[in-house]
Amino acid sequence: MIIAGCLLALTVVSSAVNKRNAATLSAETLSFSGADSRIIFACIMSALLLQFLVGRIPILSAHALPLAAVTTGVYACTFVVVNVHRERIMAERHQQALTILQALVDVFGRVDPKKIDMSALPFTWECDSKLKCVSKIIIDTTQEGVKVNDGSITYGQYSLNKYIPQLQWTALDDAPNRQLIFTGLPKPPQVAKWVGSDYRPGGWIPVGLAGGNMEVCLNIADEKDHGMSMWVDEDGVQAGTLDMPSAPQVMTLGSTGGGKAIALTQMVEVICEGKGE
Repeated sequence: MIIAGCLLALTVVSSAVNKRNAATLSAETLSFSGADSRIIFACIMSALLLQFLVGRIPILSAHALPLAAVTTGVYACTFVVVNVHRERIMAERHQQALTILQALVDVFGRVDPKKIDMSALPFTWECDSKLKCVSKIIIDTTQEGVKVNDGSITYGQYSLNKYIPQLQWTALDDAPNRQLIFTGLPKPPQVAKWVGSDYRPGGWIPVGLAGGNMEVCLNIADEKDHGMSMWVDEDGVQAGTLDMPSAPQVMTLGSTGGGKAIALTQMVEVICEGKGE
């Protein structure tokens, strides 16, 4: 009886949510997420365990009907929460599909938002888990109404950068596989990852911090005035400057013994050998 109540609650609640969101249903939204699936599995297993215990414990057997009613109510509330989460995923997927259709109007043409069939879209897409936005769109170019040419691809790429500005979009026309693929690439950070050199002269290039809160710089101009560091630690202490030779060896390339470590004023003799005529 308990297991029957659990399954009945799951069926009724899920069917009600599906009916209310019939316009946004698809193969993906009909399934539950990993966390929701584990919750449902835990409910079913607990119902099986309680059903087993009712047949073995006299006090539970004597109150089997009230116990079944209470557990069914608890399971129903749990499944409502799970399906509300699934409903939110449906709405997000529908909004993402609408954004793609609006951004790629040159590829798909104008589509009435109220007539979007989520189960028959001519494209699939992936989402970035960190940015919570569409990151890849794969279009089946064999579908009727899909317009693929240089103009529609160019305008589509431009439009995606406007509608989904979190990423930098690129396009690939995979003609052999009859696919048009738009991929969103990470944008350069708006705030630099490394502190700049506003307080340094042009000949001093900050590289990073050494031990003792000292900044390492490349002194490429042999300037005596090295300015000051922009690095400030969590205590508000500004980093010092580590003395470095001018034109350090790290700025040159070549094999060992090739003459990299020479002074700026050193005379170098270059011998060229060749066969005579």
